[in-house]
Amino acid sequence: MTLGKQIEAAVTPIVPICVPKQYGGDATEYCTYNYTEVPDLFGDDEPGVIRCRVQVHWLYPWAPNVSEAVEALQKKRQLRRALGETFESWPTVIPAGDGEWEHFVFEFDALEEV
Repeated sequence: MTLGKQIEAAVTPIVPICVPKQYGGDATEYCTYNYTEVPDLFGDDEPGVIRCRVQVHWLYPWAPNVSEAVEALQKKRQLRRALGETFESWPTVIPAGDGEWEHFVFEFDALEEV
């Protein structure tokens, strides 16, 4: 299974829309993802693995309602756990909202064999 399909399989039970790079639809909640590939664990001048530095972006409209904030916190924990269990590398979560939209970036490493 490709890295993208693994990300989508981990995320979509929690947030149904998860696409690479940029979402162009009209849903009010979605995830996007991107990653950088870095050769690593060299031996005999060849990389043993490709380390992918992954970012999964979760976006949804900001809401001041307390019950919605509690629900979002639970969903954030579910996403962190799903990604951590899938990739055996628990993500760092970075808040990046702008006041109109909530935006959390889940950043972690995934390894691909060469």
